[in-house]
Amino acid sequence: MPAAGLDSAFSINVNLFWTRAPIRELTILRAALRPGGALHLCYDSGGPRAAERLCAPVEATMREHGFVDVAVRTSDEGLSISGRTPR
Repeated sequence: MPAAGLDSAFSINVNLFWTRAPIRELTILRAALRPGGALHLCYDSGGPRAAERLCAPVEATMREHGFVDVAVRTSDEGLSISGRTPR
């Protein structure tokens, strides 16, 4: 695999991050990001319970796989869970 160097990576409405254990995917993404690089997992609004369904499991999974400064942002348009690789 090439040396890490991406500043950011985004996913839009990728359900595998909360419907199963995305060990392989998070390992690849973390390896591709430079130290301090950001991963943003974004979802559209999906109804009033979307944040309840998504945020806790995705946030926990990101932390378990070494992401730091994990934060959840919500708005009427959707939500995102973002984290950084350690510096």
